Formats: sequence, structure tokens, C-alpha cells
Amino acid sequence: MYARSIILSAISVFAFSGFAGNAHAADPACKPVFDAMVKMAGTPNHQYLSESAAYRAAPGSGEIITTSSAMYVKVSGAWHKDVYNPQQQMAEMREAATSKPMTCTHLRDEAVAGEPTALYATTEKQDDGDTVDSQLWISKSRGLPVRQTIDVDVGGKAGKSHSELRIDYKNVQAPAGS
Repeated sequence: MYARSIILSAISVFAFSGFAGNAHAADPACKPVFDAMVKMAGTPNHQYLSESAAYRAAPGSGEIITTSSAMYVKVSGAWHKDVYNPQQQMAEMREAATSKPMTCTHLRDEAVAGEPTALYATTEKQDDGDTVDSQLWISKSRGLPVRQTIDVDVGGKAGKSHSELRIDYKNVQAPAGS
């Protein structure tokens, strides 16, 4: 269950929570958010994740490294490699920007690790009824996300989950031995 959770968190970072094919007009306030996510999809990065969820006894953590050709997901201390195509991901993100039923609000400007950012809140209703609330800190100088929180209420026994991500873009390389 945890491996699936980390992978879902990774997907959330890249596409908030999937590509719903809904025919909704995009909220114009979401343009900076989608622009940052598209840019991130084409930029090598290292994500550090932590998650707490009602369906799990203890909080979990993981890492994701995305290079120009692969995505590496660290689960239970082991790295797992998957093929990654940044051009395809960027194209899918651009498509999602015009079809996703998401609302966005610029909350304020603040610093993250000394870097000026713009903080956005987003809300997205999924086809299955789940609600995804996120906060995304976008670097004002680079236009890239540097931090994100994701809260999902899936209801029932699964309940709520909370994920926190820190995203680094410096010296990104495939994990040793992969």
C-alpha cells in the first residue's frame, strides 16, 4: 500500500492527481500553477516526500528523482526505475490545463528556504468524488515549484491523507547503483 501511495504522490506532483478528461473550462487563476507544473515536468528534480494517512499506522517517507529519461522512486529503501518522457508529460500537462476542473487562489508571497515564492492554494474534485486540496510554493525567480502539500479526503475507511513534498533542482542525478 505504501509503494502505491508514494507513486500516487509522485503523480500528484506532476499532474495534481491524474488527468481527468472532463470538459471544464480552466480557472484563469490556475495559469501560474499549470505553467510551473509543466516547467517542472521538463526539469530534472529530486523530490522528498512524507505522508501521513488514516489508513496507515505510521507516517511514511520516500524520494523521487526525475531525470531527462527516467523516474526513480525510492520505496522501503530500494530504488525502482521507470521510463520517463518529459516531452510527453509536458504535453499531457498542457492538455490538462484546459480540461481540469480546478480552482486556484494566490494566497501570498513568502520565502521558502530563503527563496522568494508565490503560494497558491488549489482545489480539485475528482471523477470518483474525492477532493484534492493542495498548496504549491512557486519560485518567483525560476518559475518552478519548490514545495507542495497535498490533502486528499477519500472518505470511508481510507479517510484522509496528507503529503508534503520538498523539490530540489540542484545536481540531480540517477541514484547510485541504478
